[in-house]
Amino acid sequence: MVTFKHGLEKTTPLYNDQGQLVDLGGKYLEKAARGNFLPENNYQVDYARYIWVPSEKKAELFYHLIGTTFSMRDPHSKYEYTWVKQNIGSVYVKASDVTFKGLKVKTQNTAEEATKLAEK
Repeated sequence: MVTFKHGLEKTTPLYNDQGQLVDLGGKYLEKAARGNFLPENNYQVDYARYIWVPSEKKAELFYHLIGTTFSMRDPHSKYEYTWVKQNIGSVYVKASDVTFKGLKVKTQNTAEEATKLAEK
C-alpha cells in the first residue's frame, strides 16, 4: 500500500510502463467516502519494477497500482468537489513519490536490466 508524499497529493504523478508521465488533464487521484474526502489516500500495489525514465536518463523504482479505474478529482469542474471515475489504464508511481506501508512486494527486475532493455 502506498500514499503520495506531502506536496504531491494534488498532482499524483502517474507513469506508464515506458517511464512517461500520464496526462490526467489536470485531474488527480483522490478517494472519497460517502462524499467526503479521505485525509489519507492509500493505494494498493501488487509489485515493484525498475523502469527506464527517458526524461531523466536513468532507471527508477516504481510500484504498480492495482486496478485501471480510479476516483479522480477534477479541479476544473463547475462544482468545488467533483469526483469522476476514470479508466487510466495500467499505471505506476515512482517509489520516491510515495510512502510504502505494509508487506513488501516483489521487485520484478533490477535497475541494470531496465537500463539494458532501454538501450535496445
